[in-house]
Amino acid sequence: MPNPNCSANVLVKNNAATIADISICHYIGGDSEVTFKTWKGVPPGATTTDPFVVHYVLHDRNLDWWYCELTTNGVLYHSAGSWSAPDKECLLEEADNGQTLIFGASTTEFDTNMPSGGCSTGMGTGGIVEKHEKRKHEKR
Repeated sequence: MPNPNCSANVLVKNNAATIADISICHYIGGDSEVTFKTWKGVPPGATTTDPFVVHYVLHDRNLDWWYCELTTNGVLYHSAGSWSAPDKECLLEEADNGQTLIFGASTTEFDTNMPSGGCSTGMGTGGIVEKHEKRKHEKR
């Protein structure tokens, strides 16, 4: 199992128009476990207050993988992948270590806002969600 030597606190802003239950999971690859957190009844426009502490390894071959679910008005929206196989890659880097990261979730998009340069990907319903992801900025 990788030895995580860095961590960040993740909060999530509800960007949906209604109260939502929001869950995210994180996987750093290799033999590590998938970790997750769920927040219930998050008002629209509000940011969760109880952080999801994620651990990661700097300068390692393992990537950071993410998955998000948002349930509102009885409808489940999710990013690509699943709890056992998160499918959004967005790497945590040195600039993220020890930081509080405020991700965003709505019925259409999951944003991993990070000081190192976050990513976003689509959210949808059903078994397959089309990935329309973008890197907010690339390091050169």
